[in-house]
Amino acid sequence: MLSLTSKYNVPMATEQRPRTSVDDRARLAQAAAEAGFEDVLVIERDTARKVLTDRRQELLDRVREGEVESVRGLAPSIGTRLR
Repeated sequence: MLSLTSKYNVPMATEQRPRTSVDDRARLAQAAAEAGFEDVLVIERDTARKVLTDRRQELLDRVREGEVESVRGLAPSIGTRLR
């Protein structure tokens, strides 16, 4: 049986099998991996909104700024105490 696959080994859309957002995410993840990015996770926007709360985004922003040397150093900068 002939299998229709894309360059990224993701099944191609056909009349019997329409393209899905899963296909798009798989292609994007594969392209990122081929470009040298490791451990890429591509999720739906709704899922990202649930996972990346405002508080978590604030934490990521602080870490990205590069002024935090440890978790203990991060906590006071966002008004949190470690237990």
